[in-house]
Amino acid sequence: METLSRSSSSQHQQPTVENRWKRLSDKYDANERPRLNYFKKELGYGVLPDRPERNRRPSNLQKIGRLVLDAMGIKFKKIENSRNQEAKAEAIRELREESAMRELIDAQERRDRDIELEIEQDRQALRDFRQLEREMADGHDMARRRRAQQFHTERQQEFLERDLNDRLLTIDGLEEAVIE
Repeated sequence: METLSRSSSSQHQQPTVENRWKRLSDKYDANERPRLNYFKKELGYGVLPDRPERNRRPSNLQKIGRLVLDAMGIKFKKIENSRNQEAKAEAIRELREESAMRELIDAQERRDRDIELEIEQDRQALRDFRQLEREMADGHDMARRRRAQQFHTERQQEFLERDLNDRLLTIDGLEEAVIE
């Protein structure tokens, strides 16, 4: 029994101070998300300002104080203005990060398209080269066949001429014999 209670108690350890701060910070961030989204939506339609916004983010103590004030329903104009400025600055940062990420993704997609296009062009060039090789081989074969055919025709013509010359000589010889 004791081993079971020890193991179960080790699983449910007391949260550390850092974990508490983190949970409170996450809760504050979750409560501020609608305000941040509002500014992102407002700023998303226009051009982002060139000047950097406040880089100061609220400390954990300020976040806790704001959570307590929100829970109690108390709103101070100065704190609300500060929250709005922080949310606007965070919205600008997020929009810039998203824009930079989109640019990186677009650049990567362009590089991928360029690589694919280059690969396709290389493949097409190889196909064209192979087609040209086949056409040249066919042309050489055709020229070789024509030369062989022409040589064969010339040889036949030579044989015919020799045969005709031989016949002419025999006819000339007969005419001479007849004339004599």
